[in-house]
Amino acid sequence: MSYGKKTENLKADSTFTPITAGERNPGFIFEGFTLKEDDSSIAIIDFSKDGKHFTKRIFESNQDWAMEQASRTILHIATKMGPEEEYWKALGTPANFQEWVTRSNAFMSKNAKGKTFTLKIVYNKNGYLDFPKYPNFCEVDGTTPSTLSTNEKYDNYIKPIGTKAPAEAATVTTDNDMPF
Repeated sequence: MSYGKKTENLKADSTFTPITAGERNPGFIFEGFTLKEDDSSIAIIDFSKDGKHFTKRIFESNQDWAMEQASRTILHIATKMGPEEEYWKALGTPANFQEWVTRSNAFMSKNAKGKTFTLKIVYNKNGYLDFPKYPNFCEVDGTTPSTLSTNEKYDNYIKPIGTKAPAEAATVTTDNDMPF
């Protein structure tokens, strides 16, 4: 019963909009940077807008390049919530991935209160919505001038064809537009 009711509510709610790829998507609220419940080697950064969540997974790795990329992503987001010097002070020297996530989340959660954010969201090579690999992809709503811009070589706002991501709802037509 609850499934049908939820569907009816979504259909009736004219303010419901899905998260889409784009250079400037305003109105996101920071929900947290937490460890996945059943796997502490995966952290999830979570933003929400209109009841929909945009999440990015960050994996623990023993590869320096992977942790540098994860650190760059979180540092970029954290510095939109508070001063970089305060982030480094709050971070200290974490002993492991889990401590890094916990300390980063404490700083970001404390400093994100009352703020909304504009996110740059792109499709990755597998067809999933994601942050670009390199900053800038997050700013406080109303930042003037905006720091978000498109790099046409890397930023893809259209879902690639033949990707691993689940197919979106197909458009159905009723016209007789058969090819023969």
